This record gives sequence, structure tokens and C-alpha cells, in this order.
Amino acid sequence: ASSRKSPVTLCPLFRIHIVTWNVAAATPPDDITSLLGLNVGDGRTDMYIIG
Repeated sequence: ASSRKSPVTLCPLFRIHIVTWNVAAATPPDDITSLLGLNVGDGRTDMYIIG
């Protein structure tokens, strides 16, 4: 009987972008591209959370 353990499998990165909007009860802009950061980064975000 071997006492060796199974190799560990690492999970790939899961990328989350979280943003909230609360500026004196103002409505968010019509184009939320900059708010979500869609024009920055590498485009590999897996989930957006908007509150």
C-alpha cells in the first residue's frame, strides 16, 4: 500500500468585476462601458456583479 497522496488539481482563475452605483441618487450613464471597465483589461472577466 502506498502512502502517496493524489496530485492536487488547481482551478483556473475566475475573474469577477464588482461595481456599484450610488452617486446622490443619480442614474447611471446610458453607456455603462466605462462603469463596467469593458474598455480596459484583457476582456477575460467571467462575471459582472452590478449593485
